[in-house]
Amino acid sequence: MLLDIAKGRSHVTIDAYMISGDTFRALAKAYLVSGLERGIPSLFVDVKGVYHGHPEKMAVVGEIMEQIVLQLENDAGLHDDG
Repeated sequence: MLLDIAKGRSHVTIDAYMISGDTFRALAKAYLVSGLERGIPSLFVDVKGVYHGHPEKMAVVGEIMEQIVLQLENDAGLHDDG
């Protein structure tokens, strides 16, 4: 599974199987937010491939999605910039 992260005008493609910890959390959040903003219908099918067989990554994705839901309920926005 590759995470294709928008960085300005360019994209960074990262093999999600090769990263973990805070790096995985930051890149997964950027990927999920970008996918939600663009309305990618297969977003969660794509992400499932990353955490299948990796309970720690599944927990991180779940935590990120819970944070996004709370943020949308409170602020109606996806970004942390206030």
